[in-house]
Amino acid sequence: MRTLLRAVAEPRATRAAYWNEVVAGYLGGLDLRLDDGPDDRDELMIGTVGPLQVAVSRSGPGEATRTAAHARREDPGRYALFVQAEGLTVSEQDGRVARFAPGDIGICDLSRPLHCAYSELRAVMHPPRPPGAVPGS
Repeated sequence: MRTLLRAVAEPRATRAAYWNEVVAGYLGGLDLRLDDGPDDRDELMIGTVGPLQVAVSRSGPGEATRTAAHARREDPGRYALFVQAEGLTVSEQDGRVARFAPGDIGICDLSRPLHCAYSELRAVMHPPRPPGAVPGS
């Protein structure tokens, strides 16, 4: 079974708050800022591949910030594994900077603050949340 969540499913007036809730519900607390606001490029497809839960995230250019306060509210020891399929991402965590291009694999420690800036992108990831934990699904 697959679930497709799209930013444009919400009226423009409340779309930014809705999309931030959807993305945060999947990845855990974060502040999301999209250069053009959430639009038809922004979607999250959640499903399974064999025994694995996976998600494909598409987004217009923007930034995501996970603060120390966000990380404290979550369970420690959670990670997000992803493959950058399209676009470029620059991620900063613990004073280190990593650049991800199509085909690169990354892992984020969600128990610590991080900041990502990205172009229009598509990423495939193994979810840190259990299935059904995403608001709106």
